[in-house]
Amino acid sequence: MNEIDNNKLNELFDITKRVVAENNIIGNHIFSDEEAEDLIDVASGRLNELRNLPIIKADIEYAELMFCAIVHIAKGFKSDLSDNDDGFWGFVFKTLSCDGYFNQANFFGYKYFIEIIRYLCESHKIICAIKGKKFYATVMMHALAPKLAINSFFDLCYNIFSKDLDFAYNNDQDIILRSVRTLESKFTELPSENEPVRIGSKAYNLRIGLRKLSVREDLHPILEKLFDDALTAIDNAYYNNDAFTVKDYFTQLLNEWWKSKLRSGHIVSSRKKNPHFKAVLQKDIYAFYQCDDDGNINLVLPPIILEDSTTNPKIEVFIDDTQLLKEELWTKQGEIRTNTKSWEKRLNEILPKQVSKINLRILVTQSDNVLYDSYESLYREYILFLKNLETKKLQLIPGNYIIYTLEIGNLNIPDGLSTHTKNTYNLRASEEDTIISCDRIVYFLSEDARSSSRAYITGAMIFATYMTEQNEYPVYNGEPYLLLSNIEDENAYEVWLNGKRKLLSNLKSELFDNYKRYRLTEFLEKNALNNFLIKSNVTNKPLLDLQFFYSPFLEIQFDSRWYYGDKNGSCTVFTDKSGQTLVVAVSALNRTVSFEVFNGRLIIDVPRLSWRIDNNDWNYAPQSTPLFYRTAMVNSSSLELDIPKGINLNCYATSNLKTELLNKGNFYELGKEIYTSSHIDNDIIVFAKIDGENIELCNIAMKEQFTAPPIQYDVSQQQLFFTARNFIGDTEGKIVIDFEGYKKIEMDSPPLESFIISGLKESVYPCKIYRPSNGFTPAKTIWSGDVVVGQKEKFLFKGKLLHILSVNLGWGSDSDDVLKWLVPRFEYYIDRITGVYDEKDEQWYYIGKLYVYDYRGEKRYLNAQKNSREEYETINPVRLEFRTKNSFWLVAGYKYGSEFLGELMFEEESGRISNNDRIGKTINLYRCEVMNNV
Repeated sequence: MNEIDNNKLNELFDITKRVVAENNIIGNHIFSDEEAEDLIDVASGRLNELRNLPIIKADIEYAELMFCAIVHIAKGFKSDLSDNDDGFWGFVFKTLSCDGYFNQANFFGYKYFIEIIRYLCESHKIICAIKGKKFYATVMMHALAPKLAINSFFDLCYNIFSKDLDFAYNNDQDIILRSVRTLESKFTELPSENEPVRIGSKAYNLRIGLRKLSVREDLHPILEKLFDDALTAIDNAYYNNDAFTVKDYFTQLLNEWWKSKLRSGHIVSSRKKNPHFKAVLQKDIYAFYQCDDDGNINLVLPPIILEDSTTNPKIEVFIDDTQLLKEELWTKQGEIRTNTKSWEKRLNEILPKQVSKINLRILVTQSDNVLYDSYESLYREYILFLKNLETKKLQLIPGNYIIYTLEIGNLNIPDGLSTHTKNTYNLRASEEDTIISCDRIVYFLSEDARSSSRAYITGAMIFATYMTEQNEYPVYNGEPYLLLSNIEDENAYEVWLNGKRKLLSNLKSELFDNYKRYRLTEFLEKNALNNFLIKSNVTNKPLLDLQFFYSPFLEIQFDSRWYYGDKNGSCTVFTDKSGQTLVVAVSALNRTVSFEVFNGRLIIDVPRLSWRIDNNDWNYAPQSTPLFYRTAMVNSSSLELDIPKGINLNCYATSNLKTELLNKGNFYELGKEIYTSSHIDNDIIVFAKIDGENIELCNIAMKEQFTAPPIQYDVSQQQLFFTARNFIGDTEGKIVIDFEGYKKIEMDSPPLESFIISGLKESVYPCKIYRPSNGFTPAKTIWSGDVVVGQKEKFLFKGKLLHILSVNLGWGSDSDDVLKWLVPRFEYYIDRITGVYDEKDEQWYYIGKLYVYDYRGEKRYLNAQKNSREEYETINPVRLEFRTKNSFWLVAGYKYGSEFLGELMFEEESGRISNNDRIGKTINLYRCEVMNNV
C-alpha cells in the first residue's frame, strides 16, 4: 500500500468534497487512474487505522472521500442482478485489502460505512434511498451500477427512440415525463425488487439504484436528466458517424453499450435523417398544406400523442359544410406512449371538381370528444409554396415558387408561369412581379425594388433571415429607407418605431425615383429587432406593419457565385465597422449556412446549382452512376435546372459527339438527344458549361448494367442477397445468375425485388449475370465478378499472395524520407492468407504461411528455424497487422489471441529474414506487393 503525503491527502479531500457538492450522481465523476489509486489507498489505510475503535458516530472528516471510494469500487461490482448486498460488501473490503478483517456485515467495516452514508444523507450532501436495503441501494444508485442494469436502461431509451420518437429526438419533454411516470408506476406495482419490469414489448432488468430514482418524486428531475442525456446522445450517434461525446461516467457507459450493440448488429445507425413530422400533444394539433418532393400538394395532419389509447380517433374533412371523407386514424404503439400515424391526402384527390376555392375544414374526434377543429384556418383562394412549405408573406424575394389553385383565371399572375400538374403551376417570379387575388397581394421585391401601390422599406438583404427561437425576420443593413407612393397628406399618417410615435411629416424625406423616401437610420436600434408600423390617422388601417433585424455594417460574401458537387468554399459575414468577420465553410450540401450573431442566428441561403430530369428528385452533385435506362425516358423528357441568380450556362450531352441541348427557359430537351443518338452502346453524359468550365450533371445508361455489385453478403444476417435496385435495364426478358460450377438461377425477367440466395457455403465464387441467347441475338453479359459469401475481410487475400519487397528496422511513419528500407537477398512470400477477427482487440488480423525462394529457386516454408540459442522455433503461421494497404507488421509462431512467438529479425550482412536475435535486428515494418497466386 502506498503512503500518501499530507499535501496529496489534502488535495484528495478537496477533490472528493467538490465531487460530492457538484454532482447529484456521485459516480458520474470520472477519477483519473492516479486519483482512483489514491482513493483506494487512503480508504484502506483509514479502515486499518480505526478498526480496533468502537463505532459511535460517522467519521465526518473522511466522509466524502470514503463515500467516493466505495462508489468507485461499486462500478466494478459484477452483480448477478439479484440485488443482494451481501456479496457487494465483501467485494468492497476485498478491493480495500481488508477482507481478512471485515468479511462479515456485523464487523467494523460495514458499520463504519453505514455511519458514513447515514451522515451524508442526513446532512443532505447526497441523495439517498429511504426504503429497503437503503445503504446498499444508495451506493448502487450513485455508481450507476450494476452495468447490466444500466445497459437495460439504455435498451429502454433506444426502444423509446426508435418506436416512440420515430428515430428523432429533440428535447421532447412529453416523452421524458411519460418515461419517468411509467417507471414510477411500474415499480410501485411490482411486489419484488428482484423482478424485471415489463414496459411496452419488453421486460427490463432495471435494478435497485434506478428503481429508487423512479419511486421518489423528489428525485425525478435526476432521472429526467438521465433520459434526456441518453436520448440526446443516441440521436447524435445515430446520425453523426456514431460520435459520442464522453463527458461523464454515464455517457462513458452509454458509449460502451452503443458500440457493443453496433458490433452485435442489434443497432444499424443511419447517416441521413428521414424527414418526418414530430408528434404533437392534443392541445397543439394543427393541420397544414405541403408540397412534396414530387410536386404533389398534400393536406397534412402530423402525428398526435394520445391520452386515451383504447379507441382510435377519427378524422373528417369538409369543403364548406359538405363532408368529403371520414376515416379512422391509424395508431402506432411505442414503449411509453401511443401516437397516431401522420395523415396526409393529396388535394387533387379529395377536392370536388365544381369548387373554386379551397375552403377545407378538418375535424378530429375520439369517442365523441373533439380533439381538433381547424374551423377556417385552412381556407385559401390559392396556396403559394416556397420549396416544400406554404408561405403567407406578402413580400417575397424573386425566385422559383409553386402555386396551387382551382381557378388560375381568377388570379392576376405574371409571366413565367408554367403548368406542373393538375391545379399546380411553377412560377419563376422576377423583380416587381405581383400575384393579385380578391383579398391578397403578394409582391416579389429585391432591395432595389420600387412599388407604386404600397409602402415598403429598402435595404433588405436577399437570401438572409434572422432567427430567434422559432421566429424568422428579414435582415436590413446599410441605410434603410421608407418608400411611399401616392401620399398626398403626410400629416394623415403616423409612424411607430419601437413603440415611439412620430408624424410622417416629422421624418426627414427626399424625392427619389419618383418616390418619396424617408430616412429611418437615426430611429432604428442597431444590431437588434425593430418594430415598424405606419398607419392612416383617418382610417386607422396600417399601410405597412413590419418587424425586422437591423445591423448597419452587416455584409455577406460568398467566395463563389455558385456551388455544386464537391465544390467547397466559404461564406464570410462582416459584422461591424471595424471589419470583424465570421467565416463558415460552404458546399453544395448546404441549403443554408448560419452564424450566431447578436443573440440570435443569421440564416443565409447558399447559391447552389441543382438539376432534375422530368419531375424526379433534385440533385446538387454529379450523378456519374446512370440514373435511368434509356427506355425509361420518352422523346419529350426534359432536363430542368435551378440556377443561382446572375449565372448563365449552356447544357450539353455527349455520346462521342458534343451536342448542345435546346434550351426552353430552364428546361432542356434531353429526350430528343437520347432518341436521335446512334451511339446506343455508350452512356450519354450530360453536362453544363459555366464560364468555360464543364460541369458533369448525370449519366443516361444506353445499355443494361448494374450500378453497384448486385450480389452482396449481409454479415449481420449471414445471408447472401441479390439487390434488385442496382439494376438499370429492361424489365422484360430472361436473365441468368450463374455461380460458375456451383449454382445457377434462371428467371423469366429481371427480379423487381431483392431476394436471398441460399445453398452456398462460405467462400469466394466467380459469378456472371447475363441475358441468354433467344435464337436471334447472342447471349449478353450484364455483370461478372467474384462474390464473397461470408465476411469479406476473411477472404480479402483469397487467391492472392504477398511478395515482401523490403523491410524497415527503425520507427516512424511509412515514408521514404523517414524510414530506411532494406531489400532482402532472397525472395520472401506469404500465401494461404486468411482473415481472423480478434474479439478482444476488435480488429481483423491476417494469418498466412511465410516461405522463401532460396538461391536454388526452390520454395521453402519457414516452418521451423534455429534461433540464437540453437533451438528450433515454429515460425509459421505468421500474423499480419496492416498499417497501409502495402505495409504491415508481422509476428511469428501465431497460435490464437495474443499467443505468438515474437517478431522476426533481419540479418543485414546476409540479407536473410530469421529468428536469430544475436546477429539480426528486429523488423519494424514490411513493405509488400499483392500478387495473384497462380
